[in-house]
Amino acid sequence: MIGDYLRVFGLDSGAAEPWAYGITGLVQSTGEWWLQRRSMSRVHVVEYVTRLIWAALSGVLRDGGVLVDPDEALPPVRPRLTAQPGGLAERRADG
Repeated sequence: MIGDYLRVFGLDSGAAEPWAYGITGLVQSTGEWWLQRRSMSRVHVVEYVTRLIWAALSGVLRDGGVLVDPDEALPPVRPRLTAQPGGLAERRADG
């Protein structure tokens, strides 16, 4: 989905996959930390993680000359899917 939106805005989507893994790791690690420590409310953890992810993604867009309003919905995108052995996989932008 990150790559789809980068392409919609005319930006390089090459780093979308490692960014997606990074975001997933951030959320997973923070969730595990919170379950062990619970040193703040769940609401605050969600707000902090959301703010961090939004700052990273909006920063990448801003660096590419794209400004997005966090209170406005993004345009809908549909990832192009192609049949692959073992299931469906997103078709790469290069073909």
